[in-house]
Amino acid sequence: MFQPNRRQFTLALTATLAGCATTGSVQDGSTVGAGQGLLALQLSANRLGLLNFNPWGESSFGARFAENMVGAKGSLQFIDGDRYLVLPVDAGEYMWTKLTVGNQFAWLLNSTRFRVRPGVVTYIGHLRLSVDGSRFGLIVRDREQDMRDHLQQHFPTFSARMPFEKVLAEVRLNG
Repeated sequence: MFQPNRRQFTLALTATLAGCATTGSVQDGSTVGAGQGLLALQLSANRLGLLNFNPWGESSFGARFAENMVGAKGSLQFIDGDRYLVLPVDAGEYMWTKLTVGNQFAWLLNSTRFRVRPGVVTYIGHLRLSVDGSRFGLIVRDREQDMRDHLQQHFPTFSARMPFEKVLAEVRLNG
């Protein structure tokens, strides 16, 4: 029987956690990788939900099957209430892929593109999830000044060192 050593267990745990939903922000002034930027957004919801994103590309059956089997590049977890997130993300173009609320989900169109540049704080908007019975909706609002104020107050080091870019993300359901 295979008995993993400490290093193998740590690598497996790290790989498992890499696909988990993001619930907290990076610590101000922490190291951001050379090929990474910071994704800044506000999430609001009246129920729990999960929003996945993957590198931008084709939204095909194969891509969706792979996401269901392996997981998305990143996931944002909505909680009941409001919160800000500032997350290190590899530079590149991304698209929202799937919104899950309870046991329901919706695939999102691949035209919902946003871009993260290395060494830049990219603000993609205030994402609001609204659930009413079996119906749910997701909208994006521009609250740039609120985000700038939040960054100044809670992330002063990043605010001083990194340029700020607004790239509001679109969200459109498939179907």
